[in-house]
Amino acid sequence: MHNIDQLSQVAEANKAHRSDAIKQAEAMIELHANTYEEKKRIIDNTDVIVQYRQRIEAMRQRELAKALHALETGIAAEEVLRQFSRGFAKQVLHQPTTRLRQLSASESTDTLALVKAFFEL
Repeated sequence: MHNIDQLSQVAEANKAHRSDAIKQAEAMIELHANTYEEKKRIIDNTDVIVQYRQRIEAMRQRELAKALHALETGIAAEEVLRQFSRGFAKQVLHQPTTRLRQLSASESTDTLALVKAFFEL
């Protein structure tokens, strides 16, 4: 038979155990909620990635059309490849370079730091 003190100790131990279980459950919920929010942000911003890829692909297609035309007119393949790579690189880099110059002029140091981190510069 148990006395009141022993029952109180068992009740307190159970209460402490439940309290620990609640903390673990809250930690798991927070972890999964954060994971969900992260995945949701990625899905919500997928259109930015798609648009960027489409823009680059359009640039590539334009430069490829120029290169194929140049080959048809008899320009040496090595020169066509040089023109293609130069033209494609210029198109890809033009807008970001222009924006970086604008950011530099506006003293947006936080944004420039983000850009440096993004491009691993």
